Amino acid sequence: ENPSSIVTGADIDPFGSTVAIRTYTGVFLYPILPGASAAAALLTPSCTAPNGFEVQGETVAWLTEGRAYVTASEGAAPVIHRVGCP
Repeated sequence: ENPSSIVTGADIDPFGSTVAIRTYTGVFLYPILPGASAAAALLTPSCTAPNGFEVQGETVAWLTEGRAYVTASEGAAPVIHRVGCP
């Protein structure tokens, strides 16, 4: 399979407005429209989002304030990258 299509992690922001999907090679954001479900959001086009250099990206998680997310690679003591959102 293509490493950019294997989902390794996902999270919904604290506002319920964006789904972040993590693959081995990237992060993709899907907006959740008002009144729609997260599942419906995944049927719409995504935008590619930044992440730190990670050999094998494994996770994405929104921070509690919803204005940033973190990513990390697999392995012992991986570097955690923080990406701010406007």
